[in-house]
Amino acid sequence: MAACCPCAGGARAALVAATALALLLLVPVLAQYPDPEDETGPDVVGALASELVILERRVRALEQPVWMVSGAEDRWLQCCDGPCRCRPEMRSLSCWRHGLRQLPQLQRLPEDVRSIDLSVNRLSTLHKDAFRGLVHLTDLDLYDNELDFLPESLFESLDSLQHL
Repeated sequence: MAACCPCAGGARAALVAATALALLLLVPVLAQYPDPEDETGPDVVGALASELVILERRVRALEQPVWMVSGAEDRWLQCCDGPCRCRPEMRSLSCWRHGLRQLPQLQRLPEDVRSIDLSVNRLSTLHKDAFRGLVHLTDLDLYDNELDFLPESLFESLDSLQHL
């Protein structure tokens, strides 16, 4: 069912978020009433709270937008229509100092982009597929953001990446 229903991923993310929210509300209650005979009570609550923070970060990553990658002949013209600065002669995209909290959804990315500058923004996480299909990407600048979670598979398909 998930393979044929495009909304299944969104529904799953919403369910995970609702579960995380319910647990976040439950943790303070549990902390107030530890079992007096169980000395591990506060440790369990602390571990549960840590797991919830990680879960919340993972859900936030799933909710992040993914750039549209273009292989069209006019891909660099499409790129220039977005909010970030495209330099076709350098095969680069710069979103430097745009105050971004997430990747701009209107930005089209040419498949042959070699350099992306996302530095000096307010990004806290990225979707696991944010850079999928960018096989020519050699430089990625994420300096001076508020990153607190990056999915494990974020850099999997970036075999050409030399500088991070």
